Amino acid sequence: MLGTRVTFAAGDVTVEVTIEQDTPTTRSFLAMLPMTLEFSDFGGKEKVAMPTGEWDFTGAAGLNPKVGDLFSYMPWGNLGFFYNTDGNTFDEALTKIGETGDIDQIRLLDGQQVIIDVAD
Repeated sequence: MLGTRVTFAAGDVTVEVTIEQDTPTTRSFLAMLPMTLEFSDFGGKEKVAMPTGEWDFTGAAGLNPKVGDLFSYMPWGNLGFFYNTDGNTFDEALTKIGETGDIDQIRLLDGQQVIIDVAD
């Protein structure tokens, strides 16, 4: 589980995420894979999509978001990336799933059908 790499691919756009924690939330995310989602922009800070699988947020911690964080906003059950965190502060309703350094690629996910799967 720790160190698992997950790819988000749409055409020639690829975002590689590393799962850094073994939690019920990360395990439930990995259990949803593979899946294809359409991402959209939210608030000029996030690219988000709505998975159809079941999340397990047992024991999930809040998050002080950083650029590159893959997260879920627990009240909505969505999945998203932060590409801009100006003005953001700690939020109990966010939980981190993983992180990426592919920030420029995150911005290109908007409106794309993105295939999400565990990397080979």
